[in-house]
Amino acid sequence: MQFFIKYKVKNRNHLINHCFITALSLIFILSPISVGILKGETAPTKNEIPIDIKSERMVSDNKKDMVSFTGNVVAVRDKMTTYADKMDVYTEGTSHRMKMIISTGRVKIIVIDKEDPNKKWVGKGDEAIYEKESNQLTLIGNASVTDEKNTINGDRIIYNIDQESMVSYGKENKRTETIIFETK
Repeated sequence: MQFFIKYKVKNRNHLINHCFITALSLIFILSPISVGILKGETAPTKNEIPIDIKSERMVSDNKKDMVSFTGNVVAVRDKMTTYADKMDVYTEGTSHRMKMIISTGRVKIIVIDKEDPNKKWVGKGDEAIYEKESNQLTLIGNASVTDEKNTINGDRIIYNIDQESMVSYGKENKRTETIIFETK
């Protein structure tokens, strides 16, 4: 993992210390569990499941409350894995709770079914936006969702995770398409 540093580094030890502190800060900022630890809680709640993000580069911008990951990004949270060229994670000011994730470039999201781990659905698109408050995932541009054999294609697909509902939108000259296989 590479770190982008905006100022001159005095020596190698200073660089190592800065990288270590930045990495620990990022882990603490991105982890909703940190808030629970500060409150004395021991186990994360449903909304406090950590995100494990791996990438070639990470840039933190505290003024924008954003952490940007680039280069072969892989993010794992519970039963969902996201692959993308770039991922921007936005947090809420001083609470540092995750607010939104925007993934761009060859986005692929794999979700394992909660009741049957042998089943999964795969979402693809040019861009994906996850909004935590509404617990909604939007795939944009060449969007598709495949569940076993069934497929939904559109320009934009919105999935409400809590309600387990999906809406697909086409564009001016291309309508949405759904292919459904009946089960016997």
